[in-house]
Amino acid sequence: MREGDDPSAGARSAECMGRAEWLAVVMREANALCDGTAAGPGGAEKLERLAAEAAARVVAAAADPVDFVRHSALHEPKGELWREARTWSDALVAVACACLEHDITEHAGRIASGAVPHVDPGRIV
Repeated sequence: MREGDDPSAGARSAECMGRAEWLAVVMREANALCDGTAAGPGGAEKLERLAAEAAARVVAAAADPVDFVRHSALHEPKGELWREARTWSDALVAVACACLEHDITEHAGRIASGAVPHVDPGRIV
């Protein structure tokens, strides 16, 4: 190990979330969201709010928020998320939450439209 190398870098890389695990998280949260969201007036706003809450909860519990950015279908998060953050870690968490919220909302939309079947969130591993 060279001077200045981070000895915990190997441990962190072992904790990276693979794409399959990320997809399971998105599917589980989207299906749970569809269970708790009734269609009707204000449904879209409620869906967005609940997706944002779910994303914040999941990212806060994650070992590394980078994984949610790495695997996301949201390739261009809003620049304000980066520019308005006070620290790099705040920016990373904000972008990870935005990416996961986008992915959960997109998958929930596919479930609601019937494009993909609804699955009991407890059965997704």
